[in-house]
Amino acid sequence: MWPTIGTAEELKDYMKESYDNIFFFGNKVLKLDQEKDTTWFNAYRELASAINDFIVSRLDSITQWTGS
Repeated sequence: MWPTIGTAEELKDYMKESYDNIFFFGNKVLKLDQEKDTTWFNAYRELASAINDFIVSRLDSITQWTGS
């Protein structure tokens, strides 16, 4: 997705919005209060958090990437 995003600030905003959506829709899963679904959601949330932290910490190099 980020080849279409021009600046680091736009990417940061996009990542925050995407990350917040996980919690919005995840609350519906958590309200079901089923152990299997809750465990899956918590693992997904941790993965999304790690990816979000990785991208946000490297915003400048990601948006300026010119590799082949």
